[in-house]
Amino acid sequence: MGSNEPYVGQTPIHKVTLSAYRIDRDEVTAAHYAECVAAGKCASATSINGTWADAAEQALWNPFCNLKRKGGELHPMNCVDHAQATAFCGWAGKRLPTEAEWEYAARGSDGRMYPWGNEAPTVKLVNACDSTCKAEIGKSRGWGKLFAEDDGFVGTAPVGSLPDGKSPAGLHDMSGNVWEWVADGHDMSFYGKSPERDPKGPTAVKNRVTRGGSWNDFDPKFLRATVRPGFGPDNRFANVGFRCAKDDAAAAPL
Repeated sequence: MGSNEPYVGQTPIHKVTLSAYRIDRDEVTAAHYAECVAAGKCASATSINGTWADAAEQALWNPFCNLKRKGGELHPMNCVDHAQATAFCGWAGKRLPTEAEWEYAARGSDGRMYPWGNEAPTVKLVNACDSTCKAEIGKSRGWGKLFAEDDGFVGTAPVGSLPDGKSPAGLHDMSGNVWEWVADGHDMSFYGKSPERDPKGPTAVKNRVTRGGSWNDFDPKFLRATVRPGFGPDNRFANVGFRCAKDDAAAAPL
């Protein structure tokens, strides 16, 4: 697990052994999250938030929130905070994965850089910042773009749209589309000395870990399976969603 390249919290490489578990093949969709809202078990989430989210930020990012966006039903649920993601997984009889579970599901045991292997990202492998991303948000911020081509998606893509980028275990969108909340708190001192068996990060810390990169990332390093930025758990971003997992003693190892 991890990498020895000092970049966004991914150091050092360390050994981890995991008990059997199951993890969703796809990111949770806006349609599935809407079922939880209708059942009264999840809070609606149709806008970004945070101290940084002034009127200009709201105007820029809220149109990318999928819950009420026309045509967004099969796109990943986004604009959710950590508690909302946790509540949905509980309603579904699951839980958020630990980051160790997430990373193993993303890259397997052969040390690959990305879910699909070590080759550089392309528009056929990952939904990241392409020409439409640059046109929509990059121009106003001076952002670059990863791809000169248009991948056909403005913002997120319907989950599973890029099967060529799947992980060794067959999971979709483990790179790009939306960053994914995991259960662990973000604590670098813990990460470097975490238990070898079923590590679970601390919860009594300021931030929570996200994994996987997103549709508006223009640096390929952010799309690596080892990168692990931390965000405040109350934040809602248009480029952060989640998938769920669960314990399963009978599950075959991935």
